[in-house]
Amino acid sequence: MTIVATFSFLQEVIGSNAAGLPPNPTPKDALPLAKALARLHINAKAFKMALYGFFVSAPLGHFLVGLLQRSFHGKVGLRYRLGQLLASNLLIAPVQTTGSSYDPPRGPPCRLDPLVS
Repeated sequence: MTIVATFSFLQEVIGSNAAGLPPNPTPKDALPLAKALARLHINAKAFKMALYGFFVSAPLGHFLVGLLQRSFHGKVGLRYRLGQLLASNLLIAPVQTTGSSYDPPRGPPCRLDPLVS
């Protein structure tokens, strides 16, 4: 679980840096450590992603993979291994991807043209 939490944290930090997002503004009297963390995009969202990885993503992944392995227990052969791989990619991966990429709406949708109803 700690590995998934670490990867979720790093994914957020590296993604923010790679996207070229500007760092969060810090007060002039902030500690040098706070300014350095802001420049590296280590913020509350990165820590929330780490908590998500630890408490949601890792247990869900272990549970779903356990179900998959139990459903294919005792079955040998290339056909069953390919079936397990296909089920993992078509059933388990979308569930985990959807859970980590969900971003709830923040307000009413923006209207581009106020005359169109």
